[in-house]
Amino acid sequence: MDSARGDDNENKATEGIDRRDFLRQSLMVGAGLLGATAIGCRADSSQNAPSTSPQQVPQSSQRSRVIHTNSPNAFDLQSGQANYQVVKTMVQTGICHVTSELSSVQAWQRVVGPEDRVGIKINCLGRPAFVNNTTLLRVLKEELMAAGVAAQNIIVFDRYTSHLTGGGFTIGQQSDGTWLKATDGGGPGYDPNVSQSFAPAGGAGQESAPLSKIVTQQITKLINVPILKDHGATGVTLALKNFAFGCFQHTGSAHDNNCNPYIPAMCSNPVIRSKTVLTILDGLKGQYEAGPDGRPQFQWAQNSLLMSTDMVAIDFLGARLINQARQQHGKDPFRDGHMKHIFTAAQMGLGRADEAQIEEVTIPV
Repeated sequence: MDSARGDDNENKATEGIDRRDFLRQSLMVGAGLLGATAIGCRADSSQNAPSTSPQQVPQSSQRSRVIHTNSPNAFDLQSGQANYQVVKTMVQTGICHVTSELSSVQAWQRVVGPEDRVGIKINCLGRPAFVNNTTLLRVLKEELMAAGVAAQNIIVFDRYTSHLTGGGFTIGQQSDGTWLKATDGGGPGYDPNVSQSFAPAGGAGQESAPLSKIVTQQITKLINVPILKDHGATGVTLALKNFAFGCFQHTGSAHDNNCNPYIPAMCSNPVIRSKTVLTILDGLKGQYEAGPDGRPQFQWAQNSLLMSTDMVAIDFLGARLINQARQQHGKDPFRDGHMKHIFTAAQMGLGRADEAQIEEVTIPV
């Protein structure tokens, strides 16, 4: 999740980066999906298997694969409601193609085991107008339980109690047996024995940020579920920022230089990296302007889920979707210099942020 509301409204000046401009790619896309491979594939919820074998999806060991499921019937922006069965099919189809398994149960069992305690990191900064879709969260919990994870071993969490409750969530054990927790405000707090250091962009000495005890002590596997939203300081607030500002107790200097190198430094933490097994971008709806606060007037129904083990690639493609929406609504797209944390993360070896190194597989549902 992002930092406190006041801090996140800081709008840092955009600085250039000596590399290919992200704008050029975004404008080439238009209304389509650049470089996508269309695969006609559906998950059969009665059999937990897609009708098109995941093995038919082209793969490359040299590229990061991102599975992009999309359905025009997934989400209705006017009512704010998601179609449970469509979202379930999107999730099952996506995980089957991520793992190349034929059934969603087997696919999830490649990711988690019955002995695991699984954390699902969500983002509620934009409460109440923009938080994670509850239908998607319901489906994810059901899928994990079907794969053998005990309900009481599933923790949906964010940093602040006030953000969760403001987003309509209730702290504590849920009716399905799973848990919803915050790190702060009565939560377990931060682990003094596990922190990540970073060098503030202003040239001051090294600082360190402790990691949430939910991550260090209460879970064994971590699933990152960011939302599709813009941000005044970093251009976009997606998977990388969801961890950096939602799992660590940061200082004000974390926002310097468009939050770079703070964000990639936090995401390089070995505990975060070793426990993170999947990133799912909740793109059922998106926001292209005035983030990180939720602003309904700038939101659109994207009807997409993006799934990958590479959260940098997720951010690269998610930023492209936001830039497409900005272009369609007469806004200037964000440039590389505004989203520099994505490219720094790639340079650090945390993932890929280059179209040629990403295999985006688009699957209509």
